[in-house]
Amino acid sequence: MIINLKDFLNSKELRAQYNLTIDKNLLDLDDTIRLTKDVECGVFVYKTDDNIYSEVKLSYKYGDHCARCNEELENLVSTDFNVTINGSTEEDDFNVALIDDKIDLTDLIKQSIYLSKPLKVLCKEDCKGICIKCGSNKNYDECDCNDETIDPRLESLVKLLDKEV
Repeated sequence: MIINLKDFLNSKELRAQYNLTIDKNLLDLDDTIRLTKDVECGVFVYKTDDNIYSEVKLSYKYGDHCARCNEELENLVSTDFNVTINGSTEEDDFNVALIDDKIDLTDLIKQSIYLSKPLKVLCKEDCKGICIKCGSNKNYDECDCNDETIDPRLESLVKLLDKEV
């Protein structure tokens, strides 16, 4: 995503805002994130005496499966990051190069999406998951399975407890 800052840099304004929609197919993300909608992006640019700073706010939806019950879901994520815009061609995690009055935020946006996706995705906070015996989704079905499984390595200890009781 390239933003042309020429008008902003030549103006006396100290801040500017750019609202953009990024086509989900143009970001070229790997299979770990399946975007379901285009990415909404707000870029706020500020001038100071020494530097130009930018705050980028992202909002995107992705499809996934619940980590407990394996139900298909769509999740909304909002995230933001700050960068310094400089005139050199050197870039790092917090600096973006200003080349021909333009900045390219594509790599930082992709990194932000990868880093903001939750590691464990749940359909709801209190998801009950799947029964390990019969495979039914406990969010919808009540099963009569006994969840008390005993580790085979500890069975001899259970036998000792049964004798004492």
